[in-house]
Amino acid sequence: MGVPTGVWISAAIIAILLTWMTIWVTNKAYSRRWEDHGMENEQKNKQ
Repeated sequence: MGVPTGVWISAAIIAILLTWMTIWVTNKAYSRRWEDHGMENEQKNKQ
């Protein structure tokens, strides 16, 4: 369709960054919300 390779690369990088930021923010929110609960689970898994 005549789309330059650079456009595809840029679109892929933007999509990956948006996905990564969304996952990072979500994980940060969950870790703050259930910090104590998560720590208990991690300690059980290590033993």
